[in-house]
Amino acid sequence: MNNLLYSINEKWINKTTTRKNKAEYDKIFNDNKLNQEYYGTPLGTKDGQKHYMVNMGTGWLNQKTGIIELFGNIIINGYSVAGQFKDSHRVEEDFIGQNIVLIDIDDGYTLDTVKENEFYNEFCAGWYTSPSHKKEAHRFRLIFILERTITNACDMRALYTALIKIFGSDRACKDAARLFYGHKDAEFECFEDKVIDNEVIDMLIADGVKRISKTLVPVNLNDYSPPDDETKAWVVEKLYETFLGAYGQWSTIGWIMRDNGFTLADFQQATIGGMMNAKDAKDCETVWNARSGGNTATMGTIYHYIGLRPQQEKKLIHNGYADLLNSINGE
Repeated sequence: MNNLLYSINEKWINKTTTRKNKAEYDKIFNDNKLNQEYYGTPLGTKDGQKHYMVNMGTGWLNQKTGIIELFGNIIINGYSVAGQFKDSHRVEEDFIGQNIVLIDIDDGYTLDTVKENEFYNEFCAGWYTSPSHKKEAHRFRLIFILERTITNACDMRALYTALIKIFGSDRACKDAARLFYGHKDAEFECFEDKVIDNEVIDMLIADGVKRISKTLVPVNLNDYSPPDDETKAWVVEKLYETFLGAYGQWSTIGWIMRDNGFTLADFQQATIGGMMNAKDAKDCETVWNARSGGNTATMGTIYHYIGLRPQQEKKLIHNGYADLLNSINGE
């Protein structure tokens, strides 16, 4: 196919690093001849130096290429890829569409055992190793080509969800605006004749919608009172899927959970391997038992961090999935 629709980001090579001081950034930018206008806002100061974050929400360039050019952008140039967006702005509300889908394989399969998966054999258009790939721990991404372009963000999220489930992952796809980092000089394999046809696309979307609908808990975003047990369990799951990496945000969430009927075990479950990479159960307990310093944050803050916005939820989740479910059920 020569009409693959996606976008690339030339501002960074391979995977971005969210915390590096300016001297380290300067070397990386100079070595790769990248544009330094893409510095993000300082995240804080450590050892007397400001730390920066590269803003991966802007600078996306829409592409229409063949599969060979797609692989070239990823493994020769090292560019990140995502769907297409209005005004180069990578947010779900500005999603235009895409006809390629990438899936992370972080556990459960190796490059050899994935070839035993029937769906892979019939539909996978190729794969490349991710930057964290090691001989003893395989990490790679699968690439799928779609017969038609998906232009609805809810459809895209559902499609991701169904494909992720096929390959054994229970972690939910956050949205249609997800990105996948490139990897210069990655190992790869390309199968130019593999395409997911429209009938299978429809089946995947239907399956994804049903799976997503089971995880949605109606939340009144204007009600900041302590949630019921069902909503608590849902919030813990969503927090686990939300990487923060910032101590201040993390500790504030801990205090909000403590003051709204959650348990320390809930906070630990959401933190370890989820909200924070380098925090353990003891760190959680220390924050949990600390004074909040006059913290007045409410459950609304947690809803914000896990990506819930009143307008966005109404537009992209409740109404969108209600319509899809009704069509699937023949209503």
